Amino acid sequence: MTKLPYKVSASLVQALEKLGINQRTEAEQKEGQSVVHGTRCKNTGCKTIYQGPDTDLEVCTHHPGAPVFHEGYKYWSCCCIKTTDFDAFLDQKGCTTAKHRWIPKQDKKKVACRYDWHQTGNSVVLTIYAKNSNPDSCSIEANQTVVSCQIQFESNKIFRRNFHLWGVINVKQSSVNLVPTKVEITLRKADQVAWGKLEDPNYKPEPEPVEEDFLEIPESYQPDWDINDDDISDSDEEEAPEVTQQKITEQITEGLMKKQQEMQNSKRKEVEEEMKRVMEEKRRAEEEKRKIQEQRKQEDQEGYEDMPDLEDGEADVE
Repeated sequence: MTKLPYKVSASLVQALEKLGINQRTEAEQKEGQSVVHGTRCKNTGCKTIYQGPDTDLEVCTHHPGAPVFHEGYKYWSCCCIKTTDFDAFLDQKGCTTAKHRWIPKQDKKKVACRYDWHQTGNSVVLTIYAKNSNPDSCSIEANQTVVSCQIQFESNKIFRRNFHLWGVINVKQSSVNLVPTKVEITLRKADQVAWGKLEDPNYKPEPEPVEEDFLEIPESYQPDWDINDDDISDSDEEEAPEVTQQKITEQITEGLMKKQQEMQNSKRKEVEEEMKRVMEEKRRAEEEKRKIQEQRKQEDQEGYEDMPDLEDGEADVE
């Protein structure tokens, strides 16, 4: 992937300068906060607890990526060491070293942005409506068939999306324009052919990792199982133990409902078969009764025919 060059409009620079004043004030307030003894390092996978200024001299070994759960495997997106055992996943040593982080990151909320596109004879223009995007925190990368967007805007919002394109582009001649109301990505077509759609409809997306944004967990929190929450993720939207437990619960519930449905279907089938048997027996009994009645009626008629004529009998007597 190649990072596309971008231009920043003067109006966006002015808008960001106004926002920067408030952001610097908030940052200064956070820097002034003192770290409390016993605070756990907020980097994922690091179990170090703050004991004093000397703790800052230690090396922090952690996972910069996010936990991924897919098809029974558990792994970190940064090192991709897959395992099916949850405890082994938690015990994986970090793959990156850095300084300890005692104060939680500013929460960045992943959001969906409205986007649109149009085309000319030699270009496709993709417009993402993200207001006051931060050029230093934006990354638009592309190859011939994929555009990867990561756009931070309005201080704490972030938009991530990969566009798998309908056609092929010339990456070197593509560029990005940043203005206060939107991000405009101009993609130069490799061939001057009209695109039927922006994205390839046959593309099947890969599983996305769990959110990288982290949620602060109280130090006094003690889970019922022997798992350190900070070793996984402190996301305000998805937390790995909760995701696993929820998935297991959903599977158990789905299994019970399926079993109950099968039992109900089996019972319903038995009742239907019993009703059919009873109706068949009733039909046979009525048929047999009808035959007997017809037979008796026929025998009665034959009996009357065999009887002698009474008048003839009286004449013979005389």
